[in-house]
Amino acid sequence: MTHTLLSKIFQVSGNLVAASMLLAAYNPPAYAAVGLPVGVTLASADAVRPGEPVTVIAVLEPAADFANATFLVDQPEQWQLLDGMTRWAGALEKGKLVQLRFRAVPLTATPTMMMATVQVDGQTKRAGLDPARMGRQFPELATADADGEKGGQREAVESYLPQHDPNVVLPEPAAPNFPRVPVEERAAAQLPVRSGKTTGARKASVVASGRWTFIDNNGVRRGVRNATVQMVNEDPIAAFNSGCGNGVTDGDGNFTISGDCGDLAFGSDANPDLFVRLVLNNNVVEVKPDSLFAGTYTVRSSTKQNSPGGAVSFGTLTVPSSVTGAAAAHNLVMRAQQFMAAAGESMSKVTVLWPSTSDSPVAFYTPILATLNIKQNEPMTRQFTIFHEYGHHILGTKAESPAPDYDNGECDQPGHPGHCLDRPEKGTIAWTEGFPDFLGALLRDRFAAADGYAASPFNIEGFNAPDEFTSQSDLLHIEGITAAILLDLVDTNNESGENLTMSFSDIWDVVKNYDPSSNLLHNHPTSITEFYDGLRVDHLSRINRIAEVYAHNGITRPRPDLRITSLQNPPTQINRGAQFSNDSEVSNTGNERANSAFTVRYLLALESNRLVTLQLSTRNIAANMAAGSSTDIAQTFTVPATMTPGMYRLIACADSTGAVPESSDTNNCRTATTRVQVQ
Repeated sequence: MTHTLLSKIFQVSGNLVAASMLLAAYNPPAYAAVGLPVGVTLASADAVRPGEPVTVIAVLEPAADFANATFLVDQPEQWQLLDGMTRWAGALEKGKLVQLRFRAVPLTATPTMMMATVQVDGQTKRAGLDPARMGRQFPELATADADGEKGGQREAVESYLPQHDPNVVLPEPAAPNFPRVPVEERAAAQLPVRSGKTTGARKASVVASGRWTFIDNNGVRRGVRNATVQMVNEDPIAAFNSGCGNGVTDGDGNFTISGDCGDLAFGSDANPDLFVRLVLNNNVVEVKPDSLFAGTYTVRSSTKQNSPGGAVSFGTLTVPSSVTGAAAAHNLVMRAQQFMAAAGESMSKVTVLWPSTSDSPVAFYTPILATLNIKQNEPMTRQFTIFHEYGHHILGTKAESPAPDYDNGECDQPGHPGHCLDRPEKGTIAWTEGFPDFLGALLRDRFAAADGYAASPFNIEGFNAPDEFTSQSDLLHIEGITAAILLDLVDTNNESGENLTMSFSDIWDVVKNYDPSSNLLHNHPTSITEFYDGLRVDHLSRINRIAEVYAHNGITRPRPDLRITSLQNPPTQINRGAQFSNDSEVSNTGNERANSAFTVRYLLALESNRLVTLQLSTRNIAANMAAGSSTDIAQTFTVPATMTPGMYRLIACADSTGAVPESSDTNNCRTATTRVQVQ
């Protein structure tokens, strides 16, 4: 990734300041591991909860003047850095504290330590944020004694804590703007209790329940799946709103949260004023307006005043209509992530930017930022689109997704390089877009009944390439063909006669683990032919059926071809009830082994009417007959005593029951060159 490309990415987002920060972080200076006369502290007032943003404050305390100093936060493995001062450069003045703030999301309940580096005069100092010390264990506060003799320091450090915007948005359908709450207000739910302000506080034990929902495009109420819910006590002073419980909705939007709730500023109130807040942010997905640096979509219920504690029901809550698309996008990503989890795959977090105002068509995925940019109506009316874009995230993070040249004169729009389902294009577009097409169709079809999805904009199941594209080269470069083959492998239809139903796990195992090349930079399939090679390695016992699927979609892959390659002539005359011996040979003249066992059938057909036949015998041939191999068959036939006299032909047919998918089923039989008179 070049600096130029990064600049372009952020120009699209409209945040050139953020671009310069990321560009600087992209080429960090080399640090030396030596001491430094600058105190560095990382701390956070927020507790660690997977998927929920925390605000981190870095405090620099120089023991001397420094004209040039830099601060850099490492990219931690188990954290996602969001925004803020993760990188800073400037002058330090002796004894004057410098505070820097940034946000990060823990991806697990016990993330690794977050590290940062300060450099001055070619020297460096490292500092870490221990997740176990987050929340109420603010390091500087802990140094003050019980009598507050270090009150000056306490006040200075408290000024580092986030300030809290009291504004919230209630779930009213007529809300004119995107109802979201700044991250600072969200953090209030995990604020520490400040010293000297909670003397004598009383709390009530509360179990809050309810259901967060949205209304889909068909007017049906749907639960917000696996979203973060916070139970908050509303203080008369909004800055002291206190979180007293956190939870996650179930698959249908239901939640139950337990906690001890009481006012922070006015400790005598044991009847808290409660509301619950829905946050579209967890360890799988965060949904934001069209900016990577905007706050998460967040809505809240009305307040239940003077709750006596115990069970408190908030009933069925509905997000405002202006947030319905955000809730739908959240649900779709959760569906996709949980589908992958069922296949044994752990997916990294994505950010959905909705509604995208980019002039790019409908939707696109930005790999370096793991963002899905989704247009206004997509989450409700074209669920396929979000599943498709999530397919790019799957390929890009877990397998291989080359960046092909989309601006190649095929399927491009004025000013917008593109791709299309039904025409051949250059490079790896057929795979890079075909796999997401397949995933979009598969998930839309699989969960449409449960989730009420709109009709798919693409008929991948019944896709056929236009008549002008018949060559193998054309078909291999059409993304619709790639998607159709993948879908045929896992669907329950048998339209191609392949009688095959593979699982998505079978497909994914090949995509993730098959290495088609000795090239160290090419370790996963990037074409439907390389994918076939992986299937042959992992599923050789079903490769004939798999090749049949490919053939149904116009792609030729090796298949067996079973024939009777020699058949001894019968005697010219024989009596009914008599016997005669016969030698024959069955061969696999194709270029793939025959997976299944098959039957060779011998019969006599009346010369005057070939539809009148009599079976003489059958012979079973074992499975896995190799390509190019033959089997000799010697046996004795008995002519039935009840047989009608006449002139007959001896016929032998390989795979008479059609057990083996072959390259041709029209050449299985062979007729002896001479006739036999049965008398």
